[in-house]
Amino acid sequence: MNSEHESFLRPFFRSMNASFSGQWCVLHSYETLPHFSESDVDMAFSSNKVDRLEQIIIDVANKYGWSLYQKLWYDVQACFYYVLKNDTDGTELAIDFLIDNNGIGKYGFKTSLLTDNCTIYNEIIPIPNSSVAFSYKFIKRIVKKRELKDDIAYLLEHYQKADFSVVKAIMLEQFGTEGLKIVEKEISKNNFGLREQEMHKLLLLRKKHITKRSYWESLRVLNRVFKPCGMVINVPQLSNKQFTEFIELLYQKVGLLFRFVIQNSENKISIDFKGLVGSTLVIKMPKFLNKKKAIQQNWFGYQRYQSIDVKDWDNIEHLVNVYYENILFVLKERNKYRRLISNE
Repeated sequence: MNSEHESFLRPFFRSMNASFSGQWCVLHSYETLPHFSESDVDMAFSSNKVDRLEQIIIDVANKYGWSLYQKLWYDVQACFYYVLKNDTDGTELAIDFLIDNNGIGKYGFKTSLLTDNCTIYNEIIPIPNSSVAFSYKFIKRIVKKRELKDDIAYLLEHYQKADFSVVKAIMLEQFGTEGLKIVEKEISKNNFGLREQEMHKLLLLRKKHITKRSYWESLRVLNRVFKPCGMVINVPQLSNKQFTEFIELLYQKVGLLFRFVIQNSENKISIDFKGLVGSTLVIKMPKFLNKKKAIQQNWFGYQRYQSIDVKDWDNIEHLVNVYYENILFVLKERNKYRRLISNE
């Protein structure tokens, strides 16, 4: 079995159980854990001790040969996405924490509901009970406007094991009395095939019953402006073929470090700004490259730029490697400044 993530995940899960028993869980896709994860490891965390959570991430990474490179605040109340790399072989791992004790985030699910009364998988991994698992997947698909039939097997499995009184209470809180009637009618058929107009109606009803999130959303946006997760790189003048090759090779290398890699061919400031405050790597090719300003890591403030030193500008593979190493350096320096780095 592939075990590329086990050196981090197994001790991490054990540390989480020791420090936060009953306050965390893995939401789904746990069948291959703790050996490896095919995508992000999606978890819920109902404690308010985020600093302690991050210290566990750092301590485990430091002890078992991993490094933390990214932290992204992607939703309210406080939902964070972390990217780590294995120091030896470069294996990447993304761990994602839903932290929303007030139920004001995108899915409107109180995290305490997800982490309460969990079952244990593979001896060390808490997962939501079937009543909660069914409800969370059902609501998530409605919010994302995806057809529920894509998850019919998962939904049926958990619905058959669920306590419907619990499911009913969750749906009532999410959609109100009118929405509950729609849900009850459809899920009683055991095919969960909501029509488009029914899904639209549930979304409208849901907005009336979910607490306003403007305060926390404002904090999140300000955090992203003052603590960027994206980056802008300026490259020398290349032929179209060279530029395409550069982008493709760099995209392969950065992997999970950025959620998007885009080209700003028109050198628009708005694209640079969105890239920095988002989780995007923006690639530009100005007419004249200032080597001292090759990488823009902040929109403003201290250490706004990172310089590069390239020995062979015509060797695209070398050029990609130089930029990649400097991107890693910038990400680590950010974490030192934000106290998200192991104490060496």
